Amino acid sequence: MDQAVIKDVLEGQRVIENKLQDRYQAILASSDIFSKLNDADKSTVEEILKTLLNDAKKQSEIVNDYLHKYA
Repeated sequence: MDQAVIKDVLEGQRVIENKLQDRYQAILASSDIFSKLNDADKSTVEEILKTLLNDAKKQSEIVNDYLHKYA
């Protein structure tokens, strides 16, 4: 596999992870959205955001492992 492709894929994964992390922090910090939710809804939103972020991190790890194994 071409090193430039590997570099691009890894950078893309980092961008996705960083954007999700930024959105996660922005939503939690947004008083307009988050403060209007009741505690149960806040908890649900937090869990969904954490799941999305963890999924992105797992995807990065899988891609990383694959690239190092087969590149």
